[in-house]
Amino acid sequence: MNKMYKILGLVLLCAAFAVSANAQNTFYTQNFAGALPTGWSAGGWVWKDTLLPGQFKIGTIRSTTKTNGFALYDSDAICSGNQDAKLTSATINCTGKAAVVLEFQEWYRQYYDSTAVMVSRDNGTTWTYFAIPQNGGGNGNYCANAPSGYLTGNNPTTAIVDITSVAANQANVKIGFRFLSTTGQGPANLVGCAYQWMVDDIVLKDAVTIINNNTAIDITTRPESWALPASQVRPVIWEMLASNKGAQAQTNLKSTVTFRNSAGTALYTNVDDGLHGVGIITTGAAKDDTISFRHVPDYTPPATAGVYSYTYNLTQTATDQVLSDNTYTSNLVLTDSLFSKARYDFTNNEPRATGAQSPASSPAFEWGVFYDIPAATSPSYVAPMKALTIQYALARNAGTPWANDAVGITLYKWDDINANDQVDLDTELLEVGTGSDIIPSTYVNYDTRTVDLIDSNTGNPGGAVLSNGLYFAAISVPASTFLAVDEIITRNNYGGQLTQALNAGTWSGGFASGAIPSIALITSKPKLIVATNNVTTSFKSTVFPNPTDGTINLSITFGETIQNIAYDVIDARGVVVYNTQRKNLSEDLFAYDTKDLAAGTYSIKITTDKGVQTARFVVTK
Repeated sequence: MNKMYKILGLVLLCAAFAVSANAQNTFYTQNFAGALPTGWSAGGWVWKDTLLPGQFKIGTIRSTTKTNGFALYDSDAICSGNQDAKLTSATINCTGKAAVVLEFQEWYRQYYDSTAVMVSRDNGTTWTYFAIPQNGGGNGNYCANAPSGYLTGNNPTTAIVDITSVAANQANVKIGFRFLSTTGQGPANLVGCAYQWMVDDIVLKDAVTIINNNTAIDITTRPESWALPASQVRPVIWEMLASNKGAQAQTNLKSTVTFRNSAGTALYTNVDDGLHGVGIITTGAAKDDTISFRHVPDYTPPATAGVYSYTYNLTQTATDQVLSDNTYTSNLVLTDSLFSKARYDFTNNEPRATGAQSPASSPAFEWGVFYDIPAATSPSYVAPMKALTIQYALARNAGTPWANDAVGITLYKWDDINANDQVDLDTELLEVGTGSDIIPSTYVNYDTRTVDLIDSNTGNPGGAVLSNGLYFAAISVPASTFLAVDEIITRNNYGGQLTQALNAGTWSGGFASGAIPSIALITSKPKLIVATNNVTTSFKSTVFPNPTDGTINLSITFGETIQNIAYDVIDARGVVVYNTQRKNLSEDLFAYDTKDLAAGTYSIKITTDKGVQTARFVVTK
């Protein structure tokens, strides 16, 4: 096909689409700008621009006008009783409209509940119910018949319902949205505790919109985590799963993946025309025929710290009428210090993470992630690394507010003594570092918290020295607390992992389906670290009360008379906030009033002629 013919074909396609678009008119719109509109009845629905607090979230709708708000029914936030929620409109005049088609953008997941569009021609005295084809996927599925799990091109879903039989040529039309979760729709203990239904950008048209040409990216592969140690990069499998959302078969589908550095320079570009070499998908009953793309060869990102990006782009012969779901872009951070890369389990094709534990003897839950730490002989650094901090994020529902709750952090080294690739919690985990945190009552769900680690052997700030091996970062939190989830990995039929980042606002009590908790292990920049010259001491010290909201006391016994003693109170940034010196003591009681300190973790550094020790304490407010 020559260039002129291609251009002519494109012009004809655009002209045909323009004619189709001009044949229909939008005569009513509603985008919920700032509040539920005057004349509308909420019936249990609310106006929101974010989701309500709750445990199980499906992510906020990505509608065209999401920034000015949307209509929400949050079943999970209520999570009780029979729920029959009806959001209904003010009166709409449809006189002179021979056809009336309702279109709206939505985001919804089914869980022993049902949804329907309501239409009345007599100002709400009687109602006729219409099924929403996009919401018929079955229990656990998202709208648009998506399989269980978040799909890139599925939020928002545009629902189309022809209500001509009730609304055509009627002056007193009302429309509504009904959410039903009542006894008889599922197990009694699950009634009234489903997910969410979000609706936005409602329009009424006088003709049906037919989208013939629309292919979409459903899911893509990506690196194992959003951030990787530069010394641990390895080949990335680049794959895409696409589907046909339009009414016509499509040909010549191609997937292009491009990997760029921070300057925007393309370091890797690859085009694939379909795993089976055909690049054709036809229209099935549900318009969801799929095609997989596998880019060969795999590409290994450079072992150089920096921020990189990668983009998938889907094209076809026909001009796509919905371009918003044809591109997927994300970032990859390569760093010498951030270890957010969990150890990968190739047998199960998912990251290695422990299940959530709730010991019978304790009310606390514990989560953790295993990390691969590179060998000390790696060319990327010349000295052993130290674990400095742990970053994490938590969440709670509205019924359990934060109230200065304590969190414990422990870093373990895992030695697989039995060589069975299974963790024996009693014999194979060696504690190497600890930390603690107080979650203030003002904490906002999903905000990142950073906790300093203290070396378990020496008590010195800066954490445990890391050598080649596997490490396990564990977090112990109060009951009714959930750990934010960073990403989820599933498998496709061709052996490569398919990774899909979840929206902020997703949390988990465990790691089913490969869910990865939002825990990051931060280490020192290796080339800047030198071996410590601290002398090991045998001082006996006690800090009390700990935590404290007043005076902190350090009782210390030196075992001999010490000529020069210095006390430094150090905050989490390593800044000395108070210091004093004393002389010629064999024991001492150091007291410090914490009234001017913010809530957080601090340490007292004791420097003497005989060595150095550090004691940590927590300030609450």
